[in-house]
Amino acid sequence: MIPIPKPKFVQILVTLLLPALVLSACIQPVAAPAQQPPVVPATVAAGQPEILWDSWGIPHIYAATEDDLFFALGWAQMHSHGNLLLEIYGKARGRAAELWGEAYLASDQYMWTIGAPQLGATLAESGSTAEAFAAGLNAYAAAHPDALDARLKAALPLTSHDVMAQTIYTIYSFFAMPGELSGMQEAYALGRQPLAAEYAVQPTSNAWVIGPSRSASGNPIILFNPHIFWPNMPGYEHMVPYEVHLVGPDLDFYGAALIGAMLPSFGFNDSLGWAFTSTPFDVTDYYELTLMDGGYRFDGETVAFEIEEHVLTVKQADGSLREEAFEVKRSIHGPVIATRGEKALALYLPKLDFGERVQPLEMARARNFDEFLAALEPQQLTPLNFLYADRTGNIMYTLVGMFPDRPEGDYDWSGILPGDTSATLWRGLLPYSRMPQVINPESGYVQNANDAPWSTTLPSGLDPASYPADWPGYDLFPRALRSLEMVTARERFSMEEVMADKFSTHALVADRVLNDLIAAARQ
Repeated sequence: MIPIPKPKFVQILVTLLLPALVLSACIQPVAAPAQQPPVVPATVAAGQPEILWDSWGIPHIYAATEDDLFFALGWAQMHSHGNLLLEIYGKARGRAAELWGEAYLASDQYMWTIGAPQLGATLAESGSTAEAFAAGLNAYAAAHPDALDARLKAALPLTSHDVMAQTIYTIYSFFAMPGELSGMQEAYALGRQPLAAEYAVQPTSNAWVIGPSRSASGNPIILFNPHIFWPNMPGYEHMVPYEVHLVGPDLDFYGAALIGAMLPSFGFNDSLGWAFTSTPFDVTDYYELTLMDGGYRFDGETVAFEIEEHVLTVKQADGSLREEAFEVKRSIHGPVIATRGEKALALYLPKLDFGERVQPLEMARARNFDEFLAALEPQQLTPLNFLYADRTGNIMYTLVGMFPDRPEGDYDWSGILPGDTSATLWRGLLPYSRMPQVINPESGYVQNANDAPWSTTLPSGLDPASYPADWPGYDLFPRALRSLEMVTARERFSMEEVMADKFSTHALVADRVLNDLIAAARQ
């Protein structure tokens, strides 16, 4: 077991909220010198990872090998959020009701329906990083048993399967949260033809990149303002960024990783940085199946379901256990989530296959614009708007992630689609080569507030007609309009001005309705 030193500071501030991360390029925008290896503590050179805690409770982790680096990251996350991690990993494995009772049964059923435990077990076999991370989690729990809630320690020991299942759940959360599924299921069972958008909860955020031509210092500035759920909001406990500094083989990254998923989400290295916002794209589809002879009708034939039989164990109030039989039917469209008479509703999610490349690590290790673009090619991420800058002065906006390649046809992709024909099936996922990009615009900035790409800068040079017909149009809501209003209000931005704008409380909606509201109140 690799020893981990005690924190250098007694006071540890838990990073549950990250209101903004404002990044500045490290040097003037000139040709980058040859990269120098980061200075690491002597203990790391001797083969022992080290965690240095700063006064904000942020871990700075140094390691000589990748496995040691992620072992120490697991230790650090457990130190900062141990009880939260135990609960989300217990849920990710689909056996939380066995540990903590009836209230977790619906969560277990959701996990097995989307296939997180199954896929997590498959993906965990492809590398040692998740094993090292899980070993770090367990090592901290063994060394500090009194720091963890006795009830939650029932989830120990944690495994690489749990870590990968949580990663899968995090990715699928951007496609279909449990609340969205339960809303669709209830409405469908009651005979309604629901729209998925009625039940979707979209994580939100804002991001700016100010290029050298509009930066007072001549250095690019990146602002990322994630809107983070409170970690005790049911269903959103995993949406907590963990701020961290990672120094390891070919890696010197500062930023954040979503808790439990362990891989870098946004931040910077000595050469470049990036932020992201979630997208307004509809990337999840629901299909209505016609049941027939134990299967379903598809292209004029009866097709059998793939049946998965699960037995879930549920802990009772007296400590005894009961068994709950649970069946998942899978069609060519995905799992069945509801039935109504001779009809059924199936959920289509992209099939994840990470392969040998780990996109977030490649992005964090990239040293120039071309390497960063190459790192985006696997399209392993949830659909995201990416905003980028580097030390040579390049700035960029691009879409990244798993976007469906839907067929042509007059279909309402936001509603329920006919599932009896292959004409409505996705043709696959769009490759990165079909994603819109805005590189070094004359405007000198790119911005996004969860809106579509077309207004990322003015003018953007992007034409929606050149992209899939199911993508959203030019609609802008007040937060996106306010972002554009602020980023175009100055010719030059200092870091202090960017920070002041980030914390602005001015609301565009108030400009439009406040006078009328005051008049109505006075009456």
